[in-house]
Amino acid sequence: MEKRDIARLRLRSQRLSATKVDSIDGVINWLVCSQSQDYGPGKWSIGQRGLGLSDAALDEALAEGRILRTHILRPTWHFVAPSDIRWIQALTGPRVLVQNRHYMTQLELTDALLQQTAEILQNALAGRRLTRPQVQMALADAGVVAEGTRLAYILMQAELECVIVSGGLTGKQQTYALLDELVPPAPTKDPDEALTELTLRYFTSHGPASVADFRWWSSLTVADVKRGLEMAGRDLEKHTVDGLDYWASTFDLPVGPPEPRAHFIQGLDEYFVGYQKTRSAADIGGFGPRGYDRGFYHTFVLDGQVAAAVRRIVEKDGVTFEMRQAWPFSADDIAEAEGAASRYATFLDSDVRVKMVA
Repeated sequence: MEKRDIARLRLRSQRLSATKVDSIDGVINWLVCSQSQDYGPGKWSIGQRGLGLSDAALDEALAEGRILRTHILRPTWHFVAPSDIRWIQALTGPRVLVQNRHYMTQLELTDALLQQTAEILQNALAGRRLTRPQVQMALADAGVVAEGTRLAYILMQAELECVIVSGGLTGKQQTYALLDELVPPAPTKDPDEALTELTLRYFTSHGPASVADFRWWSSLTVADVKRGLEMAGRDLEKHTVDGLDYWASTFDLPVGPPEPRAHFIQGLDEYFVGYQKTRSAADIGGFGPRGYDRGFYHTFVLDGQVAAAVRRIVEKDGVTFEMRQAWPFSADDIAEAEGAASRYATFLDSDVRVKMVA
């Protein structure tokens, strides 16, 4: 098995090729958590793994609480299922809070103040949803000055402690809601049960992956990850590639090329951010975008490998994908890109154009 084979297996395990999932809820459950701070492209990460899903349907599912968006796993937003949010936060939230501690001290956010802000949020959001500016005003009215980064960390703390979550859109603005009003309180899992389940589901939906990958993705310690793998036992297989150990539910390679062959992948998609140092399995040629170079931080993936860096430009009459090809595209390559754009256009119910740039 070669490094390129890791990417082929991930295409299948992440449901980018082969069997698609038939519902929004099903995709979220399969991925466990899907990074979503870039909300529009984050919805496409769900849409391209499912059958007949739409951008508008994702907005509706979030507003109804059928899927949730919150800070979880790491100090950033993810989509997560209502049935998973409490036990995953109980397992991984303390680790994220440890990561945040330095910034909390710098921002003078004491435990007492954070308890106070949680109570303010509970009162302000009872029976309604508020935008970020409205939440900021409610805090100010209660004597808490919070703006910029300080406000962000107050809200993140409340999310990690399962007080609030995103509540859907009001116009183009995200709102906040009380988690208890969207998801009835429920007992959390036994810690060993939770660790075993998260381990199995990550390596099944993201595998093949390494210890370092899961540690990065979950914020758990290396010791926790190794313990989770021990408890998972024979439900996962191990394979060594180029001296690195990988785990997955199976290492049986797909027969034939992936279907579909081509994908426009948002820069924060699980196909990349679901891993740490092994992301390069999908970019063996080293063609992928570097940082936020003039907005070219999305990718066009062909047969599991990065074939172009992509800038997504939203215009009044649709979306344009500007593509920096890794090589001069053949007619077949261009046709694959246009096909991938067409699938995105169906998801958006809008025009999507492809433009090759130097």
